[in-house]
Amino acid sequence: MRQEFLMLTCALATAPAAAQTRIQLITESTATVGRSGAFASNNSFIAGVTAVADAGLRWVRPSGLGFGVSMFAGRDFPNEATLVGLRLRLSHRIGQGTLEGAVAGVASSAGTGGVGHASGLGASLGLAYYPASWGALIVQLDAIPTYHAVPFPGPEGSTEELTRRPALSAGIRLAGRTGIVPWLGAGLIGGLSLLFKQ
Repeated sequence: MRQEFLMLTCALATAPAAAQTRIQLITESTATVGRSGAFASNNSFIAGVTAVADAGLRWVRPSGLGFGVSMFAGRDFPNEATLVGLRLRLSHRIGQGTLEGAVAGVASSAGTGGVGHASGLGASLGLAYYPASWGALIVQLDAIPTYHAVPFPGPEGSTEELTRRPALSAGIRLAGRTGIVPWLGAGLIGGLSLLFKQ
């Protein structure tokens, strides 16, 4: 009887805290620079950019501690590859802003073909500071399939080697309604390119 009473007391004590947990929708667009690739070109700025869009949920406690999960997809321009993945997030409110750490599992189309090529799977660790709800400044350490030019004897002079060497990158993230705008822009550009291609 005493154990049942203690369990009931604990349940009643934790119920208000659970009820106060807020659920936030994650809609973000992120662009980072810093990673290289054999196809990156100095003549084109976008060739050095990796851009992804996240969608998911974040649970925030009254203390400011939050946990989130999101799925993302995008383009790795330096390696001419498509990226998809899952991101786990842990955040904490600091003053008017929020600091968030994240770990992500990433699958890249850069590692899907060729004998001796590395697997297309990789990972990323990121740290983001949100000064406001509109977005964040981020820095991350990526260990995902990346092409590197390797000297090769013969008329071509070089070939591409696929590795997972860790690389540091930094960028900006747009969040909330602002984060959806690049999604719509990318969809419009993609739709027009398909239309004119046909």
